[in-house]
This record gives sequence, C-alpha cells and structure tokens, in this order.
Amino acid sequence: MHYLQNLHKFPCRHISIVPRNKLTAKYSRSSGPGGQSVNKSETKVQLRFHIDTADWLDDEVRRNLKITSKNKISSKGYLIVSSDIHSSRIYNYEQCIKLIQQAIDEAKDYKPKQQLAFLEQIQSSKSPQEILNYKLKRREEKFKFKRLKRMKNFCE
Repeated sequence: MHYLQNLHKFPCRHISIVPRNKLTAKYSRSSGPGGQSVNKSETKVQLRFHIDTADWLDDEVRRNLKITSKNKISSKGYLIVSSDIHSSRIYNYEQCIKLIQQAIDEAKDYKPKQQLAFLEQIQSSKSPQEILNYKLKRREEKFKFKRLKRMKNFCE
C-alpha cells in the first residue's frame, strides 16, 4: 500500500473508462508490420460506437465529441477508430481504446471559442491609428481601380 501514499501528488483528471461491451469490433487484414503472416492474419482493428446511444457518456461530452472528432464520425453517427500499427490484434485493440479515450478526454476539455464580429476583432487587435491607415490605403487602392476602369471605358 506504500505506492498509494504519494498518489495525491500527481495531477489526476476524471477518467472515463470506455465500456468494451458497448463497442463493436471489426477485424481485417492489415498493411502494417508482420512479415509473411500479414497476408494470413487479421490484425487491423476497427472499433465503433453510436454517439447518440452511448448512455455511458454525458450529454455535453456527446455534443462536444461531435464537434472535436467530426472527421472520425460516419454519416450515421458512429465514431469509428482503427489501428494497424502493431502486428498483434490485441495491441491494436488497446490502441483503439486509447484513441477513443483521447477523443473523449478532448471532448470533456472542449470549450467553444467566442466568435467576434469582424470589426470587433480588428478593433481588439489593432490601434485606432492602424485602422485609419488601413482605411486610407484601401480608399486609395479603390480610387486607382476606379480611374483605371474609367480609362478603359473611355478608350472603347
């Protein structure tokens, strides 16, 4: 029990254990390492679960998961993760579990950014003098194009 005494010194976040019985596994042949046996064994692992019916996740985490992992979600709402890094099916399965856990942790920590209007964004990052200089320069550029357009119309 002495190893539990110093456990409080390490920063710990709430860990959500992924229930393996709620995941659907699919195995296929891998293009990864394994030599000649790679053509015979199905070591690639693909894990999936339906986000909307994942009752083991909070509603907020499910919403955020759809935002943070949108490139891993199928059109039917399944989060799909695959791995063929290792030449062992068990290690690839564990790798997929880690990837799902990382996606869930990322969704837990997600905070949406506030979108400022374009003018507010400029005003918050630029000084009034810089804004004025930009406006004057832009006005001159517009005037040049306007003059060029008039000259083209005059020549025709």
